[in-house]
Amino acid sequence: MRPEREAVKARADGAPIVDDEREVDVGRYWDTLLTHWWLPVLGLLAGIALGLLISISSSDVWRAQATVYAGAPYATNTPITNSIATNQSTITRVVKSEQTIGEVAQQSGMTRKKLRDGIATQRLPSGQGRLVPSQLYLISVTGDERVPTQRAARLLAGRVVDRVGGYARSKIAALERNLRSLNTQIEALEDQSR
Repeated sequence: MRPEREAVKARADGAPIVDDEREVDVGRYWDTLLTHWWLPVLGLLAGIALGLLISISSSDVWRAQATVYAGAPYATNTPITNSIATNQSTITRVVKSEQTIGEVAQQSGMTRKKLRDGIATQRLPSGQGRLVPSQLYLISVTGDERVPTQRAARLLAGRVVDRVGGYARSKIAALERNLRSLNTQIEALEDQSR
């Protein structure tokens, strides 16, 4: 077998023309475009028609969000790092549990499958670096109807607060008892000063 010989074109001065040096004939491309102008126009019209069909046939998608503060319990000015409120996966586990999904789906009017598929949780950044982890969480629900989607997000946030808010509720109750005691003392002192 003999190797095929390639034809090499030469410039006027005798130097070979390399592929990178060949000129692009823009006029030829322009003439082709003008001759077949209907192809780009047809493609544009087909794209517009397809876009309209998709937008008309698709249903609305609603998204509702609720921000939840899980709390950061403290014991003598030191954060308690091993509590249910400081565990990163607690919110996700509470929100995505089958019991919660069943109850919320029934109360909100969404189906269990749509609710399960539409739930997302995200931990919001604290803005204070890694040393101070954030206890703010974003619970979002995506659904086909506005009112059930909003109701589901609100109910999920309520479930989280009920589950992880025990420390905060006991702290609030203790502070309210202390406030009532202080108000009683103030009233007694005011009665004595009259």
